[in-house]
Amino acid sequence: MKFYPNSPQERFQVYRSILEENLKRNERGLLPFQSPKLKGLRSRKEKFQFHATPELFFQLSGKTRYTFPFQQFSSNSNSVTLVPCNMPHFEEGFRSQGKFLEMILMFNPEGFSLHLASCRPDRRILSGPIDVFPSRHNRQLIQYLDDIAESCHTIKAPELLARCLLSAVLCILIRESHRASSYPQTEHSKVSRARNIISAEFTNAKLTVTQIAEDIQCSADYLSRLFQQETGQTLINYLNNRRIEHAQHLLKNSDLNCAEIAWASGYSSPSYFNRVFVQRLQVTPKVFRSLH
Repeated sequence: MKFYPNSPQERFQVYRSILEENLKRNERGLLPFQSPKLKGLRSRKEKFQFHATPELFFQLSGKTRYTFPFQQFSSNSNSVTLVPCNMPHFEEGFRSQGKFLEMILMFNPEGFSLHLASCRPDRRILSGPIDVFPSRHNRQLIQYLDDIAESCHTIKAPELLARCLLSAVLCILIRESHRASSYPQTEHSKVSRARNIISAEFTNAKLTVTQIAEDIQCSADYLSRLFQQETGQTLINYLNNRRIEHAQHLLKNSDLNCAEIAWASGYSSPSYFNRVFVQRLQVTPKVFRSLH
């Protein structure tokens, strides 16, 4: 399998192949599946991050070690891991015979996204191009994944229910991915790559322009100039806008408090988040929430 297919159309074919193969294995009871215990939700820990929606990880080669507030486990090749919403986590990738590959499902206001990821020698997981699939079924998918996470640890026979719900999720993803069409590449590849890294990692408070440039293998000054030439805005402003947009979405659509929203949007300090929010929107996060 090519790791990062160049065109969206090629990547869509890879995604569908992975989803269809996992659906077949799940229906035969041959797909290892795991999810952490629902303890320590929304807690703040160094290096950890959490999202207001669940994530699904398809381990294709190598393994990933997941660390949670009260638990740690690893995923091996050909397995699936569900990280529940609001679950702080930290991931490390390990190559097997020089290989590591996983596919990650995430959610955003427009729909869901899929992307492939590799890992660096320092075990940091590195995302490839991210493809967004517009979907009206986000709420249904998220509810199914929330039900899976809860059933894994709260009912007597969790495996059958979890497998049935996982099959439903995979069927919806396959159907929605078939509806997607390819689109032309209209901007510099490094600019697209920077957008992808920000989409995948903006909730990490340590993500900086320097880190993005290092991942793309160019200088921060060059990348900043190129990004501004292509988009009309600076890279740091794009990153900050992404974080504030996410915070606005959470203020409107979640029950997270303002400090939790700050952490879930990539701000290490709630006071700094409050200051940036006021600078950009002229109201505090609390006032914004009351108005919406």
